[in-house]
Amino acid sequence: MSATKIPSLFYTLAMIIIGIIIASISVYSLILDKKEETISKKDYISYFEIAVWELIRREDISLEPYYCPAGHLTVGVGHRTENEDVLTLKEVKDQLYTDLQDRYDIFEKLLPKHSRNEIMAVSLFAHNIGINKLLNSPQWERIKNKTSDCEYYWSKYVYYFTPSKKPMVSENLKKARNLEISLWQNSEELFDIREYLREEASKRYSKLYTE
Repeated sequence: MSATKIPSLFYTLAMIIIGIIIASISVYSLILDKKEETISKKDYISYFEIAVWELIRREDISLEPYYCPAGHLTVGVGHRTENEDVLTLKEVKDQLYTDLQDRYDIFEKLLPKHSRNEIMAVSLFAHNIGINKLLNSPQWERIKNKTSDCEYYWSKYVYYFTPSKKPMVSENLKKARNLEISLWQNSEELFDIREYLREEASKRYSKLYTE
């Protein structure tokens, strides 16, 4: 082997080794990205489940339209309606998932720097007080900017107004705000709360079949 061919051989081997290292790093990065995407999806599913079960706990399930304490015609799981059609359980489920997903999609665009749990907490909050009311309230600025007093003022939304415009404190809304704030904080209590909500939702479903 000539002296001129030795550097060329070393150069070729070096390039092959560098190519293998780069390929390995690329594959590893792809695996990490895929793993991260899977974890995020699982977190989202978990938060979505918590939100669904919390709405069922807070609103109950009604296949027939009824008037809520504030005087709004409501059906399913806290869904405002303008007609008096009786729904099937499948229609109620589809309606609930669509309502929640629509709100999540809206706030995901409005809060691009917020985490999934924070967006889901805001979606739950808006399900109760209304999207437009939230967006036009001082609380929206606190949520957007994650101010230090955000959670304090959030916890104060525990009133509903009767048809005669009389404000009433609701223990159910107090529970709702506590859950939303725990979700916003991604609190460790969510693990215990999740199981409680799942059981409460199961009771609501069971009641429909026994009545």
